Amino acid sequence: MNAVLLTSKARKKVYDDAIKTMMDFKIISFMPVIKSVSVTQIESINPHCVIIDASVKFKDIDLEGFICLLRLKTPDIRVIYNFGTIDDVKDEQFNKTLKFMIQQKVNDIIINDADIKEIIENPLKFGDINEKIDEIIKENEKQRAVYKQDTGIDDVKEKETKGKPVELNFFVLSGNRNFDIENITEIIDDSQTNKKSCIVIAIMQIQHHLGCTRTSFDIAKLLYSQMKNPCIVMEDDETYKNMLKFYRYKTSAASEGFSLNNIHILPKSELEEAKKTYTHVILDMGYFRPEHELEYKKSDIKIMMCSSAEWDLIHMDRWFNYPKYDYTVDINYLFISSKQRYIQLNKLLLKGDYISNRIDFSDEGYNKKVYGLILKRYELSNSNKQKKRKLMKLK
Repeated sequence: MNAVLLTSKARKKVYDDAIKTMMDFKIISFMPVIKSVSVTQIESINPHCVIIDASVKFKDIDLEGFICLLRLKTPDIRVIYNFGTIDDVKDEQFNKTLKFMIQQKVNDIIINDADIKEIIENPLKFGDINEKIDEIIKENEKQRAVYKQDTGIDDVKEKETKGKPVELNFFVLSGNRNFDIENITEIIDDSQTNKKSCIVIAIMQIQHHLGCTRTSFDIAKLLYSQMKNPCIVMEDDETYKNMLKFYRYKTSAASEGFSLNNIHILPKSELEEAKKTYTHVILDMGYFRPEHELEYKKSDIKIMMCSSAEWDLIHMDRWFNYPKYDYTVDINYLFISSKQRYIQLNKLLLKGDYISNRIDFSDEGYNKKVYGLILKRYELSNSNKQKKRKLMKLK
C-alpha cells in the first residue's frame, strides 16, 4: 500500500517508527505544509491512502476546505486522520473536528499514536471511533470514582500563585529608523473611558493575497476621518510579528501594540481591552482558519474578501452551500473583480439573498463609497466622545 503523509517534520518520526515493521506499506510522499495545490499533487501521485496528522500546517487553505476538495477530486482514496494522543475527549475543538470528519465519511480516525499501525492495517468502520471514545469516557469515570472514594474529593486543584500585575501603557521604539514622531511615539491613555459600545468589524479572505490587511487599514482611515476612534487587531500573531519586523520594531517593545499614521495596531492578546476602549475594532483575520471562526461568527460586521477567478469559486461554494456555516447571509462579500465579471456573479448571489460589493484598489474614492455603504448599515447604540489622546515625544 502506498501512502502520502501530511505531517510536521517533528511528528514524522512517530510514523517512521510505527510503519518500519510493515512490509506492505510505504510512504511515497511527505508534505509538512498543505496548500490548495496539494490536492492536485496528491491526485497526480494517485496513492492508496492519505494520512493527515493534526500537526500539519496549512498555508492558503484550511483543514475543512482541504478535506472537501480532496474528497471532491479523489473520492476513492482512503483518508486517515490522526489527532495524536488525545487527553480530553470532551474538548470542544476536538469534537468539532471529529464531527466534521465523520460527516465527510472519514472513518479512519486515530486518537492515540499507539494505534497508528493497527488502524493502517485494519481500517475502521463507521461508528468505531465513537465506541472507542465511549470506552475512554467510561474508564475515566471509573478512575474518578475510585479516586473520590479514596480521597473524598472529586479533582485535584493546583494552588494558583499570582504576582502583582505590571501595567505598561507606553510603547518603546527601536532607534534604527527615522519615524514621524507625532504618529509613531504615541501614548494611549486608556485608564478611563466613557465609551459604552463598540462595533467589531472582522475582515477575512478566502485565499491569500486578496488585500485583507490593506482593506483593514482603508476602513480604519475612513473611520478616523469621520472622527471615530478605530483600531486594528491582528488576529494572527505571526502576521503581527512580521509587521513589526517590517517597521523595525522590537517585539518586546511593541507587545501591547504600536501606532502607525494615527491608527493603533494591536496584537490578538489586546482584543478584549480594545473592545472597551475604541469605537470600532477591526479584526484582520487573514485567510480562514477554524480557530478563528468563533470570533468571526460573533463579530458585528463580517467582511469576506473574494476572488472572482474560476479556480477560487470552489472555496466560495462551501461558504454558500455547506450547512455548518449558518451565518453566510450575514457576511458582506467583497469581490476584487472587474465590473463585468462582478455583475455575472452578483446575479447568482442575489438569488440567495447574499450581500456583496465590488472594490477596485486602483480607485480609492470608489472604495471609500463601498466601505461607507457597508458601515452605514451598522450604527453604535450609544457612543460618547473619546478621551483625548496624550502624545509624548521620545528624547
